[in-house]
Amino acid sequence: MLTAGPATVKGNYKVDLPRPRNVSEIRFQPHFAEIYEEIWSDLRDEVLVSYERQKRGAA
Repeated sequence: MLTAGPATVKGNYKVDLPRPRNVSEIRFQPHFAEIYEEIWSDLRDEVLVSYERQKRGAA
């Protein structure tokens, strides 16, 4: 994952879930939930940074 800008590497996520993956089932596995939460937490932070920059630029 890259930061909102300037783009630098914020995170690299190892998705070590077994294959083949059944999407409708794997989302209930605890390890999937851990990976999901970590990625979305980092992404949420970058989206908020981007929103704040846009608000300051529009003012």
